[in-house]
Amino acid sequence: MKKSAKIIIVMIVGTMPLTACGDDPKQADYLPMAVGNRWVYEQVLLPGGGDDGLITKELTGTEAYAGDETFIMMTTQTNGEWNKRSNWGVDGAAVTRLRQTVLDGDTVLWTNEYQPGFLRMDSSKVGDNASFKESHLRVRRDAGGVELDRDNKEYSWTVETTDEEVAVSAGKFSCTRIRRVDEKGAWKLFWYAEGIGKVRERGDTSEERLAEYTLK
Repeated sequence: MKKSAKIIIVMIVGTMPLTACGDDPKQADYLPMAVGNRWVYEQVLLPGGGDDGLITKELTGTEAYAGDETFIMMTTQTNGEWNKRSNWGVDGAAVTRLRQTVLDGDTVLWTNEYQPGFLRMDSSKVGDNASFKESHLRVRRDAGGVELDRDNKEYSWTVETTDEEVAVSAGKFSCTRIRRVDEKGAWKLFWYAEGIGKVRERGDTSEERLAEYTLK
């Protein structure tokens, strides 16, 4: 995507109200949800910085799950890792992962269910020095639906800044940086650009950097 096209997309998304379109679930602005939206990330291994291939995330359709209409998020990787098919729900400004199936080709390895949902982004919480907590129950099932294990997860989210310039292959973006820490102390940093989605993600061992994107 050319840089001029990216600027046009930001202006359109930033100035239009984010309302539901057709049969799509409701929209959210720091993580735009529409069928056909696609983000491609370069994955870099840390601390050395070696290339570990590309990760593509694409909203391929919608379907009913647990009584609600949800988006289907497909995640594919070029490094030989397993692919994933997820159901993402939108409730106002909050986007949550409700279910994720891990695939080896077309073979289901296991499925994680998240009750009431694993938060991906809540645009209503964005603000300088804002902090909040979220928790959910994760249930893992085998390909036949038999429960394998379950655990309760707790996360603390802190908005560290709402105006950090981030340069990646897809361009330069003004981002909100958010730190997420789980109940065991494991952390991740996320950089989100309004109207674009996730621009960068960093954990202990790897980092994702936005290489290209398509927004519908």
